[in-house]
Amino acid sequence: MKVDGVMVLGKELRTDPERAMRELRARSAAASVALREGARFVATYEAELRGQERSGSAIVHELLRELGVQGDRILVKNWTRCTREEAQAADQLIGERGASRLACITSTYHVPRARRYMAGNPRVVVTSPETFLQRATALEAAWIEGGIPTAETLEHEGRVEQALLWLHRTFGQVPGLEIAAAGMWRRVT
Repeated sequence: MKVDGVMVLGKELRTDPERAMRELRARSAAASVALREGARFVATYEAELRGQERSGSAIVHELLRELGVQGDRILVKNWTRCTREEAQAADQLIGERGASRLACITSTYHVPRARRYMAGNPRVVVTSPETFLQRATALEAAWIEGGIPTAETLEHEGRVEQALLWLHRTFGQVPGLEIAAAGMWRRVT
């Protein structure tokens, strides 16, 4: 996958911190592969959400550095609380960095919703870490494989995603309301 830049989407850590860390490792490993294949930068925007000791962005930065990614290729901003805000951030990032194609990396179960939110920008490609598995180093592959959702996770997250899709179809897109709800539910600390 040829891209100019990468955005690692966040993962709430409160509910299941161990699974969230595995998923963030997988997303970071995929970003590392994309950088090696020609992407100029990787961005991570998730804020420190209520109940978390660190922001998702700080964690992704640390993971990327552990994989050997140079610090000057990592853009860290701590302000998004939900996928809708990440879609807005992706649009801004493309403008600021002049990217012709941006990969947004998230978990398999989250790809359809992220694609819906980012559908208005043809320069954004939403994908999962597994897309990068065959071209990964041994460490990157281990992280990507470790972050592949289990059947139980897919079932649980599938129910969540179906409920969110129902809300979307029933009430339409209400970005301001979604962002306000995320702010109340996930409060940035």
